[in-house]
Formats: sequence, structure tokens, C-alpha cells
Amino acid sequence: MDGGLATLRVLAATGWRELESGTPGPAGPNPGFRELLPATLAGPPGVDCRLLIDDEELEPVTESDAGADRGPVDGDADGPMWSWAPGFYAGAVRAELIDRTDRSLGTWWLDVSPDPRKAGSEIFNAMVETILDYDEALLVGEEPARGRLGALGDHDNPHILFERLRRREGDLDRAVAMIQREPASVLRPRRRFSPFRAVRRTDLRTVRAAVRQRNACAVLQHGCGRSSDLVGDVAAGPYFDVPAVERRQDAPVNRCALYLLRALQRRCRHLSRALEDPGQRGSATRTPLQARHRRKILERIERKLRLAERRSPFRDAKRPELTSAGLTAVAAHPLYARLWRVGWKALRRGASRHDLRDLLPITPSWEVYESWCFVEIAGLLKRWLPELEWSRRREGGCWSWRGRDGSGSEVALHYQETARRTNGRERSGLWSVSKELRPDLVLRWKRGQRRGFGILDAKYRTGLDSVLRGMAESAHPYRDALRWGSARPDVSLLLVPRVSGGLRWLAEESYVRSHGIGAVALRPDIGPPDWLRGLVLGEA
Repeated sequence: MDGGLATLRVLAATGWRELESGTPGPAGPNPGFRELLPATLAGPPGVDCRLLIDDEELEPVTESDAGADRGPVDGDADGPMWSWAPGFYAGAVRAELIDRTDRSLGTWWLDVSPDPRKAGSEIFNAMVETILDYDEALLVGEEPARGRLGALGDHDNPHILFERLRRREGDLDRAVAMIQREPASVLRPRRRFSPFRAVRRTDLRTVRAAVRQRNACAVLQHGCGRSSDLVGDVAAGPYFDVPAVERRQDAPVNRCALYLLRALQRRCRHLSRALEDPGQRGSATRTPLQARHRRKILERIERKLRLAERRSPFRDAKRPELTSAGLTAVAAHPLYARLWRVGWKALRRGASRHDLRDLLPITPSWEVYESWCFVEIAGLLKRWLPELEWSRRREGGCWSWRGRDGSGSEVALHYQETARRTNGRERSGLWSVSKELRPDLVLRWKRGQRRGFGILDAKYRTGLDSVLRGMAESAHPYRDALRWGSARPDVSLLLVPRVSGGLRWLAEESYVRSHGIGAVALRPDIGPPDWLRGLVLGEA
């Protein structure tokens, strides 16, 4: 594993700065990296190595290429150099140096902060905390950034399973090695034939077998003398069937340990297949995933597990078996309990705040904002309409937040609801008159005689051109193409972190009510305008 002999440096304003290796702390050990901001990294001088960022190998660059965007590169960088720009994500990112034989030379965790033009680190972290309070599954993703999501939920994701297994590879190796040095065994009864001088214990079966042998009776009758004087050659003398015990390693505890090793091997094979298709490579806002190196890691782990299975005491277990006797023996033995604890943590699924020791992949920063908008609007609805009974529901990647009362009133907020293309034929629910669309949030209401629905599309953008492009790409098409049953949207709004001075007219109530379209600033330190409640709920 990590050799800890290599160094990794980053080019800062004052020159080269050496990064700190090891596991990340609460704030990350190596700050200074930012979303979409290029950085120049350098390896150890005189070492032929490669740099992997989240298992994606970077192409080396020359000193002139590295300084093209940042001016002249000051300081001596004798080692290999790479240029790296984080994508649309924020969090702790794993960097690893490997040699030409794929041996790890060291691991570093880089703390990537969000784009300050959209939301600073404190605001971004507040959005993450809000989402975690609602449901951790909304944060699980495939980006290089890692967040402390934990390990107790029911959300299944191959990238989570891979990270959890990979981080415990060294612990598994040490736990298996300790058991192989001090294996557990059990005492099993057996029978053996022993000469008279070696007999220490007899039972009724011994006596019954002895009385059938003439030499044995003679030995027992003249036990104080030498048996050779009575029956001749000692080699031809009688042997007694006596009880004995022997140590065997085919014990319930070793069968349980073998069961765990087989389960870990199955997980490696499952993940190798699940990571064959990287997915999302065509998206400009998602980071491409390199699965080749991850499969090598899984093959390495599986190979070590197979090798351990062929050695004692695991090879002496007749079969993998999970029994109450085996689990009791595991709990009573410190070495086996350690292997079971580490292996079980490596096999667990899901993500939860109840166990924050795992750094697991999270969604892109723009998707974090979308999820936070859903959670925030859901909280606002509950505060605005406390008389309704609220519940949440999840079907695949779609979420809903519904409130009902006994009089028939209903308010529902849908997240990532798909509007299917129906070729113009009206249908119940959400549909599109043209191509298939998926708005971020759909809010519909039925309160007395007032019925309707609105579209709230979250865009993690703040620039003038970016927001106007979002209006043209999302708000206008959604207002024109979407239907719920036979109804058209009452309003189509963009939710953005901040509305700049040149766009304030988009966020004015008069403009939104006149045109049924506009933009609303929404983030943890900026609440919605007072008129939003009446507009989205169809109130006068």
C-alpha cells in the first residue's frame, strides 16, 4: 500500500507548497483548491511516477505548459508535473502517486471549495447539512469529491460500495495475517491404538476390546512385569483402543471467517461488473469516471482474499458456514472479532449521518443545490401550511413531498419528475407536448376551488448571461411544453443562488405576475420573497 516516501507539491502564489499526505481532517488537510480553478501539481524529483485523481490518470505537462495560464512558474520543479482543474464539485478529493508497476507511492486528500461567486464554503456546507437532515441518499453521487456520509442507510450505489471496500483493504490484510499467525482450533474426540506403556486413560470400550485379545489379557494380568517377557516381541505386542482428543481447525469460528472471505470476494466481482460502464461521459457538468484502475484495485483485493483462503486455517474449514455457534466464537475471540468487524464495515451498504467515518462520493455542486432547493421548498411548505399532514415518498430517482387534510386539500412537491412525450395526446399527470422533459421541481396544489401547478427549476448560476441562458433553456420551454392533465403551468421560475443587479427586473413580483415567468434568489442566507407563497400556492 502507501509507501509514504513520495512528495506531492502544488504551485501557489508564493511558489511550490508541499502537500500533507494521509487521511483528511474535518476541514481537509490541503486547502487552496477551488471548483473549476486549474492547479499545477508536481511529483518527487527523479522518480518516474504517475498521478491519479480519483483513479483518473492525468497527462503530464511541461513547465512551460503549466505556467501558460498562471504566468512564469517560480521555483525548481525537477519532478514530473501535471495540470488539474476540479469539475463541478466540492469536497475532499483523493490524489495518489503510483509507479510504473501500479504500486502506490502515497495518497493525499485535496480540499476543493465551491465557486465563491455562487456560494462560499460556509453556505455550501449549510446546504449539505440541510440535505443530510432530510435524506442522505440525495447526496450520493459519482463525483471525485468526498463527503462524510456514513454507513447505515439503505441507499445502494456501486461507487459507495467501492470506496467502503477500498478504504479497508489494509485493515483486512492485517486482520487476516493476525489470524493466520494465531489460528483458533477446537478439540475433537477420537480413538487411537496405543501400547500399554502409553495408555493414560481408558473407558468401557477399551476394556471390551482388550478382553478379546489374549496378549492384552496377559499384559493386564501381569501389568507390573514386562510385556515382552510374556508375549515375546514388543513390536508384536497388543495395542489398546483408548480415547483421545485432537486439535482441528475445522471449527465454527473458521467457517464463519471463510464465509466472510467468500462474501468479500463476491463483492469484488460484483463491483467489477458494476463499474464496467462509467456512464455520464457525455455530460459537460459531470466528471468522467475512469473505471479501469478501479477494476485493478478490485482484482488485487480479490486475489489476496483467494490466496488467504488457500492457507491455514481457512483451507481447513470444510465449508463456509454462518451459525450461532460460529458467531458466538467470533465475538469471544479478539482476532476473529476484529476481522469480522472490518469485513462487515467493508460490506455495508448505504449512507447515513449516524456513522461519519466514511468519505463517500457525493453529487456535483449544481446537483447539491438542486437537492437543497427541494428540501428547502419542502420545509417552507410545511411551515406555510401546518394544517396539512405531510409525508414523503421516493420512487427510483423521483421524490415527492405531499400534504393533505380531511377536506380534500392537497399540495405536492415533486423532484425530478419526468414529463413523457405523448405526441400531443392528453394524459393524466405530468406530460410534455413535445420532447421528454425533466424539470427539477413541480409544485401542484388543490385547495378549495383553486387548482394549478408551477415549475421551479434550480440553476446553480449567478452570471448575467448564465441566468438568461437558463431562462431560455429551461423556464420558457417548461412553461410552453409542460402540462398536468389538461392544465398549463401557472408560473415557471428559476431558482438561483443570487440575482445580480442587472437581473433584478426578473425577480420583481410585478414582472412575474404579468408574464408568469421569472427568477428567485434562494440559498441558506437568502430567504424567498414574501410574494412567493401566494404565487406558487395560487392564493390571491
